[in-house]
Amino acid sequence: MRFSRRWRSRPSATGLMRSAALFGAFLAAVAVSGCETGKKVNPLAGGGGLAGRWVSADSVFSAEFQDGSFVSTANDTGETLSTGSYIVVSVSEVRLEWVGNLSQQRNVATCQRPSVDILNCTDQSGRAFSLRKTG
Repeated sequence: MRFSRRWRSRPSATGLMRSAALFGAFLAAVAVSGCETGKKVNPLAGGGGLAGRWVSADSVFSAEFQDGSFVSTANDTGETLSTGSYIVVSVSEVRLEWVGNLSQQRNVATCQRPSVDILNCTDQSGRAFSLRKTG
């Protein structure tokens, strides 16, 4: 039995399904590649940015935020307490990661930002702290 040339040039249903599946897999891979965890987003996002000096609510320490990094220091001695980084997750959420200079322990906190000059944070152990932007 001989098929006409017109019939052979059409892709089979199986071929179409395979092509659609490959295209879907490609789109999924592209979407997932844009979701890298830990990737720093624009540190100036979130209502005016975080760059500047922040003081703890109890005035025990200050933190200087700049370009996705920060250093915290004791207000009484000037000693560096920790160094870390920040990621602006959204306009109202910031993630902090740091290492304590004395303990050498890594820590992470999620902070809510109810206004451009307030960060209300909770670390991975459940301890809460707040920072107020002063400059």
